[in-house]
Amino acid sequence: MSSTSVPAPTTSVLKNKHIGRWLEWLIYAVLGGAVIFIIWFGVWQPITVLPRIRLAPGYVFTDQHNQSLTSEDLRGRFTLYTFSHSQCTAETCPQTTPQLDELHQWLTANTPADLPISLVTISLAPTHDTAATLASHLADYPTAVSSPTPWHYLTGDHLRVRYVVGGWVQALFFR
Repeated sequence: MSSTSVPAPTTSVLKNKHIGRWLEWLIYAVLGGAVIFIIWFGVWQPITVLPRIRLAPGYVFTDQHNQSLTSEDLRGRFTLYTFSHSQCTAETCPQTTPQLDELHQWLTANTPADLPISLVTISLAPTHDTAATLASHLADYPTAVSSPTPWHYLTGDHLRVRYVVGGWVQALFFR
């Protein structure tokens, strides 16, 4: 019987095996890194996304001019809603009205005339804030009255205000 011998592997074959193992480990490392990144991203959520624009809860309130305003009146307009009351002082709550006045002036000066935009502030103290109270409160801010960008300061029934504000809180945080 003749014995056949298996030839010894050459250096190129050994190098190919060695490169193949490194390539295999590289693929495992990349996949493992991707899995770790996905888990990290899901747990710590480093990107904060603003809530999507959605319809406001339906309402019928009275503005500072003692005119009725509904959510349907503002349909089709970009509307920024804020919540405050006329008795806000620097000690009790942040002064949002002067900041809104600055924003209102900027919007009036920098937005195109054909862009339908409105500001709406809903009073969180409707038992105190009547239409006359709101009008005198906004009298210190002349652009709130004479600007082409409407700014409505609304008041209404205490329970209605609670339901509307609660609807926003629920829509934003408990989707």
